[in-house]
Amino acid sequence: MSQGLPVPQNRPDVPRPRCFLVTVGNSLIGHYLKMCPTANFTAEAIEELPCTSHENCNQFSIYKAACGAILKALQSTSLDQFKKSSAELSSLYHIEPIPGSVSGDKVIFIATQTPTGHLCANLLRAALTGASCLGATKFPDDQNHLKIEHPKGLGRANDPKFADEGLPQFMALLSELIQNHENNYDVVLIPTGGYKSLIPYATLAGILHKKEVKYIYEDSDVLMSLPQIPVGLDTERWKPAYVKLKALTTLPKSSTEVYFKNLDRSFQDLLDPPEKDTDP
Repeated sequence: MSQGLPVPQNRPDVPRPRCFLVTVGNSLIGHYLKMCPTANFTAEAIEELPCTSHENCNQFSIYKAACGAILKALQSTSLDQFKKSSAELSSLYHIEPIPGSVSGDKVIFIATQTPTGHLCANLLRAALTGASCLGATKFPDDQNHLKIEHPKGLGRANDPKFADEGLPQFMALLSELIQNHENNYDVVLIPTGGYKSLIPYATLAGILHKKEVKYIYEDSDVLMSLPQIPVGLDTERWKPAYVKLKALTTLPKSSTEVYFKNLDRSFQDLLDPPEKDTDP
């Protein structure tokens, strides 16, 4: 059994803890540079560092300087300014009750495998554990309350692996996290930070798993719930077709005609017709 604080049981008198799945961008860096334009680092310079983990990146002076400067600013600001420091914090702290105020609340930051992704995710985690403006609502510094995930292949948007591997891995991770937490938490997806291409994937995950999806637009002060479009998967229709579909996708085309003919027309339309036997 994993160590840490026990999750409150589902009792009418005990608020159910929330698990927030938050995508991470680099708005934390951008906001700091607007406030401190003379800083000796830029998001572009950090992004070009040849490192693949927070520990490796922290060996570079520019990365370490950015971490120290931004964290110091976060730890010495007002709650109002703290909430405006990044898209992720703005979304989280427009939710009521404030994250961390319910016993057992958990935040999982989902970031790219890039230097800015590592920097911002780790700064956000550190901010939630140590920002003095949060008072009693700050999070305990452990994996049961704050965690960082980096989907495989989810790097820079121009990386060939981004679409072929990164996005599918992102979707798979969301599904896994939802299923691992939904029994003990109210799961809420917050795809405000990061690439805009992640939003439809997070929204689809919310639809399929019937979870809330929250989003706050840039320069807005209103947290919106993205609509639950009536899309679903009718598993009962797929069950009878499973064996036939498996045969159609694994056997040579010349051997699949009988399986194809026995499929419902709606499934036939999804597939290429099998090759007809031309032997006399």
